[in-house]
Amino acid sequence: MEVAAKAVAVARRLLERGATIVTEDGERALDPKDIGLAASHRVMNTRMLDALGKLAEEGVRVDTPERWQGLERQVMIVVHPLSSVVRPSAF
Repeated sequence: MEVAAKAVAVARRLLERGATIVTEDGERALDPKDIGLAASHRVMNTRMLDALGKLAEEGVRVDTPERWQGLERQVMIVVHPLSSVVRPSAF
């Protein structure tokens, strides 16, 4: 799925370009453990997880929006529920 690859590419670019974050403790480099990816479809999450490769082992987390409730990361990359839907239903 191209959308999964694009979402993962955003995470990779942030890390490769040395993005920094500002927190209560000051400024620091973005770490893989600071990044979360979310999609409402499990198939999409599986594709993103596969595309992450080593970054998943380093702490980038992928899950559904429901499972992200109550959790947080400094950077969230979220795939819109209608992404990759060719024929959306009336619902």
